[in-house]
Amino acid sequence: MNYKFDSYENALVDNISPNVVKTPLEKGEDSVLPLIIETTNDMKDLSEEMIYNQMPAHYLLCYNADCPKGDNCLHRLGAIHGKPADKVVQAVNPKLCCGDNCPYYKPMKSVSMAYGMTHLYDKVLAKDISSLRNTIIQHFGNGSYYLRRNGRHPISPEEQAWIQNLFCKYGYTDAPQFDSYKSEVGW
Repeated sequence: MNYKFDSYENALVDNISPNVVKTPLEKGEDSVLPLIIETTNDMKDLSEEMIYNQMPAHYLLCYNADCPKGDNCLHRLGAIHGKPADKVVQAVNPKLCCGDNCPYYKPMKSVSMAYGMTHLYDKVLAKDISSLRNTIIQHFGNGSYYLRRNGRHPISPEEQAWIQNLFCKYGYTDAPQFDSYKSEVGW
């Protein structure tokens, strides 16, 4: 059975493996392409030190020791094990936490981040390269585009799906190729 989703986030909310993405084509038709990267709950390949060294600066923390989901929530685990360099941090108000239905719950899972886009346009027709590149630059911004292109900034699964959908709009059914992939925490 194939599932269609409006976005990558909807696939995660429905707790169904996001292995397909709904992509619009020119004439309003829908096409289902395999998602480039799937998330996984397997964190065995990441050491604890590696996990918390990847925690983004100014990450929202949770200090609710009574949270029933705290053992697997990145906000709670970041507060316990992380090494924030900031003297002032942002935190979830523990008195407003909803227990099992906490809107801030972020499960610990590994995602495959892409690095580098130096061969992204290798299979693209010359007439489409400029337009595709300009659309991607407008989406990410000039500086952020080149950081991602040169492999200095990771390309998240959501961003990979967006790029794949853009290529689909231009009629390219092959998944865009990124330079490398690395398993990281899905902060």
